[in-house]
Amino acid sequence: MASRKLRVLMATAEMGPFAKVGGLGDVLGALPKALFDKGVDVRAIMPLYGFIDRRKFHIRRIAGLSEQAIIVGDHEFNVQYFRSNIPESKVQVFFVECDELFDRDGVYADPASGMTYGDTTTRFILFSKAVVDFLKMGVFTPEILHLHDNQASLIAAMLRGPNAEPELAKIKILLTIHNLEYQNQCDLGYVNEAGLDPSLTHPGGPLEFYGRLNFLKAGIVYADKLSTVSETYAAETLRGPDAGFGLEGVLQSRGADYRGIMNGADYAAWDPANDKWLVKTYSARNLAGKPANKKALLEKSRLPTDDLGQPVVGVISRLVYQKGIDLIVASLEEIFSRDVLLVVLGTGDPAYSGALREAEAKYPTRLAVHLEYNEELAHLIVAGSDALLIPSRFEPCGLNQLYGLRYGTIPVARRTGGLADTIQDYAPETDQGWGFLFDSFDTDGLVGALDEALAVYNDSERWKALMKRAMGLDFSWNVSAEKYKQLYLELVNG
Repeated sequence: MASRKLRVLMATAEMGPFAKVGGLGDVLGALPKALFDKGVDVRAIMPLYGFIDRRKFHIRRIAGLSEQAIIVGDHEFNVQYFRSNIPESKVQVFFVECDELFDRDGVYADPASGMTYGDTTTRFILFSKAVVDFLKMGVFTPEILHLHDNQASLIAAMLRGPNAEPELAKIKILLTIHNLEYQNQCDLGYVNEAGLDPSLTHPGGPLEFYGRLNFLKAGIVYADKLSTVSETYAAETLRGPDAGFGLEGVLQSRGADYRGIMNGADYAAWDPANDKWLVKTYSARNLAGKPANKKALLEKSRLPTDDLGQPVVGVISRLVYQKGIDLIVASLEEIFSRDVLLVVLGTGDPAYSGALREAEAKYPTRLAVHLEYNEELAHLIVAGSDALLIPSRFEPCGLNQLYGLRYGTIPVARRTGGLADTIQDYAPETDQGWGFLFDSFDTDGLVGALDEALAVYNDSERWKALMKRAMGLDFSWNVSAEKYKQLYLELVNG
């Protein structure tokens, strides 16, 4: 069975480089390629958003498939299917076109206002139904349907509920939870719009969660296997509501069906030796290019460039509660009592954006805030900073710390989830480790870890050795992809 060519279809709301909001898009842009290299016939399906450049990505309508009518509630939507490939790979991607719901400038929210689309539930019920219809068409017949996050979770209920078609019920289902906080809870009336059996909404039923329909719960209940994106996060989600967000009991009921598989870093896109976004490439053998990126970052951020020895701390994050942005804001006075500069890149909650803008006005020569999604700038921050600050309340996996390590940009992070699994806390007595961790979610914890980092930074030889050790680590997708492949084999052989 080791040589079996498994057939897998992934269903997702995001996939880099077509559409990416956060880590989900990064993962879906890299994991399928790593699986394909291991002999898995893996393909993906996602919505065709209006901002996706069809010409650039060579997206074409699937020949032989006519326009479909899909009913959600009392509304009929016109749907067509397209296909392309992940650029520079043989992994096929299928797209669901429904202009009425997906021809927009954002994935989940309007980029101009930051407001979540009011018809989000309808959009992903439609996507779920479109995936089920696509499976019936026979364009690709998977053995395994790999669902990602709440947006695709309802598909599991459609394939496993009382109204499921026998042929589709044979497909094994894996649900990967990338962030348990986002569940898509909505009015129970949407059960009828989704065409699901209302009898499943009784208190404690598969689709009911405190009197509401919960997409993610439906996936957890009906999927054959469950995974999340790090071992520590898997354990944390089982312990209680801080990480389980009310679903810890449902996850506990699945027992050994639930496990953590660490995400990997896509070194084809994130490697300072060949990064197209850098002003000068560099490597562990030759670090000479890193100061040039630091200077370029400071110039772009309108921060002083007269002393390139002054440590620069980068923050690349969604500006949301999970990421601890409020802790950064609350700690700025203490942070800037140290000789550091801070560069922040991100979008999200207007309250956090406003607080950061106010702080930028207060510390104009110490803090630069970029309120945007900017891939090029993200690469420059990772390359041009000396450290990355990641003070998350919880972190399912995290990818920025993996990118930072490869670039010799040392993470200062809270010990939680995937951050705890990928960062070995630096021990000065043994000169071992490759990052600086703190436990208490407060200014003392954050600044204490930052002070530890600055103490090493001020010893240039120790810092250089720390950088090179970090850059030599391997968090590529190879190991994680093999774990997913073995999980697929468990599904088809079980």
